[in-house]
Amino acid sequence: MEFISLQGALLFVSLSMLMSQLLVRQKQTVHLVFAIFCGSIAMMAAKQIGDEQLGNYQYIVGMGTCATCNGFWLVARALFRDKNALKLRHIFAASLVGVMVIAGQALSLAQSVNQGDNTVLLNSQTALYSMVNLLSSSMLVLTAWEGCRGLSYAKGEQFWQRVLFLSSYCSALLVCSVLANLLGTSESANNEFRAVLAAVCAIQIILVTQVLIYWRFHAKTKSPHTVTALELHMQESLQDSQANDVSAHPESIKGDCSQFENQADLAMAQKIQHMLEQQDIYLQTNLKVADLARAMKVSEYRISRVMRMHFKARNFNQLINEMRIEHAKTLLEDPHNSHWPIVVVGLESGFASVGPFTRAFKEICGQTPNQYRLQRQMQTSTMQKYS
Repeated sequence: MEFISLQGALLFVSLSMLMSQLLVRQKQTVHLVFAIFCGSIAMMAAKQIGDEQLGNYQYIVGMGTCATCNGFWLVARALFRDKNALKLRHIFAASLVGVMVIAGQALSLAQSVNQGDNTVLLNSQTALYSMVNLLSSSMLVLTAWEGCRGLSYAKGEQFWQRVLFLSSYCSALLVCSVLANLLGTSESANNEFRAVLAAVCAIQIILVTQVLIYWRFHAKTKSPHTVTALELHMQESLQDSQANDVSAHPESIKGDCSQFENQADLAMAQKIQHMLEQQDIYLQTNLKVADLARAMKVSEYRISRVMRMHFKARNFNQLINEMRIEHAKTLLEDPHNSHWPIVVVGLESGFASVGPFTRAFKEICGQTPNQYRLQRQMQTSTMQKYS
C-alpha cells in the first residue's frame, strides 16, 4: 500500500510539474525538455501503479518511459549551458535511447501476445536492454558532468545552483544504486525496495530541478549588496553623462526632459546588463546586436545608443569582447585549468576559434593568452615562495 501511495505521489508531482511548464508564457528550451522528462516519469509511475492490471497495455504505457535518463541529460544541458545547449547530435543521441526503449517494450508486447518461448524475441530483447542500460549509464555520468562543468570558476548564485543540483542528483544516484544492495533481503523484497527508493529520489529530483529552473530563469531579484563590475561601470557612466549635462547647461538643472530619456536608457541598460551577466549570453558564439535587439524587442539603434552612453563602448562587439576577455582571464588564472589548451579557453569564453580570441586578448591586455597565463603562474609561485 505504501508503494502505491509513493507511486501516486510521483505521478501527481510529475504531472503537476509538466503542467507548470506548459503555463510558462515565455518558454525556453529548458521548459520544453523538462516537460518531456516529467511526462516520461509520469508514464513510469502509471505503469508501476497499473502493473499487471493493465495487461498488455502496460507495454504501451511503458513506451512512454522513453525520456527518463536521456531526457534528464538534456534538461541538465539546457539548465547550465547558455550557448549551444542542445544541438542536433545531442537530440539524436537522446532520441536513439528513446527509440531503443520503445523497441524493447514492443518486443515485450510481441512476446506476451505470442505466449510462447520465442528465442529470437528473447535474445533480441536482452541485447536491446543491455544497450539501453549501457547508454543510460553513460548519460547519467554526462548529467553529473553538466553540474561539475564550470564549478571551479562559478561564482555567487551560479556556484550554489550547481552545488544544489549535484547534491540532489548524486545523492539520488547513490541511494538508488548502493543503499538497496546493502540489504540482505530476498530478490522480490529488494526489487520493491528499489522501486520505493526510485520513487522518492525521482520526486526529489523533479522538485529540485523545478526550483533551479525558477532560480536561474525567473528570479530576477538580486541582493542589494551585490554590485557587479558591469553595473558599477554603467552607474559611473550615467553619473558622468549627467555631470556633463549639468556643467554644459547649468540653467537646465530643473525641468529638463532629458532626465526622462536618461531614466529610460538606464532601464534599458539594466535589462541589457541582466541578459549579459545573469544569463551569460555574452558567452554565445557569434552573438550580434541584432540578437540582443530581437530578444528585447527593441531597435538595434537603441541598443547601440545605450552601449555608447552607459557602457562607454565604441560598439557592441567591443563590450562583448571585453566581457569575454574578463571571463577568459578568470579561466587562465585558475590553477585547475592549467592543463586546458588556449583554444579551449577561447571556446569556453565565447570565441569561435583561437585566432579571434588571441587577437582580441592581445588588443585588450597587451599580451597573448599564453603569456598572460605564464605571467600569472610566475606571480603566484613568487607569492607562495615569500609567504
